[in-house]
Amino acid sequence: MHPNLPQTNQGTRISQMIVLDRSRLADYEACHRDVFPGVLAALRRAHIFDYSIHLYDIPALNPNPILVATMRYCGSDFERDMSSVAQDTETHRWWKMVDPMQKSLVEGATGSASGPGWWIDGKEMTDRPIQPAYPMAFKLLRQPASKFSSRLGQLTLTRSGPSSEPAPSEHSIILPTPGLLRKTTQGAVPHLTNDNLDRLQDSVPLAHVSLSSFYTHPQTIPAISKASSSRPLHKFLVFSPSTTILSLSLSDPGSSSPPPPAAGNTQLCFSSVRGTHSVAFGDFYRAALSLRPDIIWSPSDLFSGSVAPTGTGKNSRGRKEQRGVERTINWLAELILARQSIDPNERPAIWVELMGGAEPRNRRAFSQSLIDPPPVNIELTEPLDKEVTGYVLPLSALRHRLHPSDSASRSIQGIQHHPSPTPLFIQEINSLLESSLEELSAEKPRYAPAALSPFEMLDLVERGWDLFDYTPAEEAAEAGVAFSFEFPVPTETESTEPEDIGINLYDPRFEFDFTPLKPTGKKTLVSHPTFDQNPIQHCPLSKIDVEKDTQPAFTKAYIHHLLLTHEMLSNLLIATHNNAHLDAFFSSIRHLLSGPDGPARFAAEKARFFSHYAQTTEELEQGWQGRAGVKFVRGKGSMGKDRDLQKAKKDIEQGKGESVKYVVPGVESMQQ
Repeated sequence: MHPNLPQTNQGTRISQMIVLDRSRLADYEACHRDVFPGVLAALRRAHIFDYSIHLYDIPALNPNPILVATMRYCGSDFERDMSSVAQDTETHRWWKMVDPMQKSLVEGATGSASGPGWWIDGKEMTDRPIQPAYPMAFKLLRQPASKFSSRLGQLTLTRSGPSSEPAPSEHSIILPTPGLLRKTTQGAVPHLTNDNLDRLQDSVPLAHVSLSSFYTHPQTIPAISKASSSRPLHKFLVFSPSTTILSLSLSDPGSSSPPPPAAGNTQLCFSSVRGTHSVAFGDFYRAALSLRPDIIWSPSDLFSGSVAPTGTGKNSRGRKEQRGVERTINWLAELILARQSIDPNERPAIWVELMGGAEPRNRRAFSQSLIDPPPVNIELTEPLDKEVTGYVLPLSALRHRLHPSDSASRSIQGIQHHPSPTPLFIQEINSLLESSLEELSAEKPRYAPAALSPFEMLDLVERGWDLFDYTPAEEAAEAGVAFSFEFPVPTETESTEPEDIGINLYDPRFEFDFTPLKPTGKKTLVSHPTFDQNPIQHCPLSKIDVEKDTQPAFTKAYIHHLLLTHEMLSNLLIATHNNAHLDAFFSSIRHLLSGPDGPARFAAEKARFFSHYAQTTEELEQGWQGRAGVKFVRGKGSMGKDRDLQKAKKDIEQGKGESVKYVVPGVESMQQ
């Protein structure tokens, strides 16, 4: 096996045979000790992995030695890739040197560059792959048109007992893709407790937690790891190992704060509500492995500093990004080595964030460092990508890199919220995505955390990304916005003006709107409320018929009322609705992709969606304004309110102002 070619356990296996002239055996061995670099580069570009040539000298079978070549093809268009190899100048020079040493078994063969073929292809009789060293697998259910096009897949975790058991039991957790995972804060899903999650049909089996949220309380991690359970993190977060895949990273991938640079080669930095912290890398991976998650994200040094002034001749950002790539590769190697001490059946999968910032060259270099042989200072012999089972796109870091002013966390009267999505952002980074994925295996899951809108999600699905999270649903719920979009857009729908993807329930027009929210196709707490057998009857008007399976759906007027009274139930109801809405959204995406003309029909429906709905954030911004106003009127921020009142009174006394008003949509004005 050639050490300068990438290796994998994915793709299509290929076997070929040819005869070697015995008199040229020494020449053939000599030239293969120093293969032309251009030849290897051409094979790498053609998505050839694990290329190996074996020699069999069996005189009874053939007086000349026989060569058998094996390889794996991990591309999506074999004929096109082989055509590109045939057009490579260095490859032609190589063929001209080695073809005279060989005797083809293909009838009518004239050489590698022309004719019906040179090496004869073997037929694969069986394909029984050995279970990998990690129990997680990703399978494409349909071969995509290219590495950068929409795809349909399935992520499977096979859970079993330790290999030391005589007959370990097994069961599988399956997540269809494109799909969603739940991002948590200290293991809690925003607005939703575990019993609320249980009410959602087909609850998503993959949840993500950030270790940084625990590091602010140092005693927490040792306490969790000492729990009497084979899955201590599952037990602590009250997630069942039989139904939930847990993913763990150091930092929150959706943070609206720019990622801090590393504090050296051995120190990891992360942000939390208490500021910026650092932790030794060894402490991180020991803590992460002790918690026994199913997936660990290898830490990354995602530099997001300022650009050197034009014309200075300096490129401090480029150098720091390069050092960040080197640190990330070293940390990944150390994590792989540390993981080897764990039972193979219990070994967590490793996902890695695709590095390189906003420079295509740096992103290609990072991907190449994954598939190339490890540096000499790393105690591994095989490429790191062989141990990586998934790729992560750090969208938030790219936003900070490309749009630092737009991506900063915003505040309306003290209410912090994430940035609004920037139209065309995904199109802007398309070349960066392709630079990262061009050399990597297509048969591994790709996760894009913190996509901020359905538009970004559709763009990324069309470009071959598989996993997303509920960030748009949670952000909208925080702002009192309930999703109302449909995908595919109904054919009978006609609109002269683009519609909003949601409705702002702070708006006074919902004060007497006793209709339910738009159905999601799922029975949720909002659309099909259920109650205990002994509910509290507050008054005759609230009489509940407990004999019914469900009660009438909550109305827009009721949720509007809850928002204006600053009730937590309002966010819970909207979050439940929005989560179910995104579930139905991705179910429709998968249904389209599974059809006969899946990708083409998906692209057409995506175009209709983009033209039918407004790619603006007006409803969201108005929702944040409404929430901030309610918080102000309902007594929150009273010190600030008092300061404003005192200043207003002083202005009135000096003849600079009139009466002070606090106006909130749907709330009566209050005058001083």
